[in-house]
Amino acid sequence: SYRAAAEVLCAARTWAQKNGHARTEGLCHEYLADVRADQCRPDVAIRHLGRALALALEKFPETDMVCEAQRRRAEVLVQLDRGADAREAAEEALRVSLKIAEPYEIALAHRAMGLVCAHGGDNDLALNELAQCEEILGELGERFERARTLWHRGRILKASGAVSDA
Repeated sequence: SYRAAAEVLCAARTWAQKNGHARTEGLCHEYLADVRADQCRPDVAIRHLGRALALALEKFPETDMVCEAQRRRAEVLVQLDRGADAREAAEEALRVSLKIAEPYEIALAHRAMGLVCAHGGDNDLALNELAQCEEILGELGERFERARTLWHRGRILKASGAVSDA
């Protein structure tokens, strides 16, 4: 249940804070944001992601932690209909992921950018970004995130009326 997940994550976050494990604390905030976003509470999710990003920038700048937090922020900012902020977060996730040359994070940053583009009404660019994500994930053999990317692609195609392609 959402309640049980949040309780476990809050306990883990408290432990991480007490024991100086900033990375674990940041991850707890990211996963709490996932729980809150799933509960249709993007307003709460974005606060958790703000904390995760602040920790990442302070303790782990220019790392996958920044990529993850910014990518997740982009997705939640889309839910909050804050397109400009979402684009900025996705661009930063892509910039950092390219700088550290982490293919997985590059792929997911492209997906975040695709979702931002779709939100802004540019479905062609959105599908291009998702195709880049899918290609990289395919090369990595990553099935779960590739499936999520294909699901997003289907949603965009369906919304644009290309039901047979969805």
